[in-house]
Amino acid sequence: MSRLSLVLKSSVVLKALMALSGLVMMGFLIGHLGGNLLIYMGKNVLNSYAAKLHSMGGLLWAVRIGLLSSLVVHVFTAITLTRRHRRSRYQSYKVKSAMASSFASRQMALTGSLVGLYVIFHLGHFTFKWTHPEFKHNPGDVYEMMVTSFQNPFLVGVYVVAMIMIGAHLYHGIRSAFASLGFYHPFYSKWIGYGSVALCVVLVLGFSSVPLAVYFGFVV
Repeated sequence: MSRLSLVLKSSVVLKALMALSGLVMMGFLIGHLGGNLLIYMGKNVLNSYAAKLHSMGGLLWAVRIGLLSSLVVHVFTAITLTRRHRRSRYQSYKVKSAMASSFASRQMALTGSLVGLYVIFHLGHFTFKWTHPEFKHNPGDVYEMMVTSFQNPFLVGVYVVAMIMIGAHLYHGIRSAFASLGFYHPFYSKWIGYGSVALCVVLVLGFSSVPLAVYFGFVV
């Protein structure tokens, strides 16, 4: 049996891989939020930031490949672990676990699936410009594309609901990630729980504020 097969058979290793890949994507979200919030500093600032990112060339592609790899690992490990859990014969354990788990914990598969669909939509929207093909001719004006996009109440609703789903997924995911990596202690767990709530609130409100601010005319 190959080493890879042995690794994939270990639920502990799979949980650690899922945790690490999730934390990588969480780090990206934090950085991405910082970039999005530049919209409040004006068109020139946001567009200059976007132009600087695209000028990074190989480094930018390395980040993209890293994120894609993290996403693949996260989805693969989540599906594998879920299947193993369902095949488990310890019915009494499953019932007790479900009773003790939070709403977010029981809905991780659902919120994860919805977040996955949102990622596809988001890439189609801002990267491939399916919703606004006219911006293919002016890819550098990120500010104008955001302002134009979020005049549409449907798009605003999609993004706000998606942010809530991401927050729900992260709420349980952050704590589970640290526990899977061995950071389980009554003191640490309490503060990790507080930190996960605070981070989720910041991310949800921060990302949601942009489409809402544009739609209600605070950013024009």
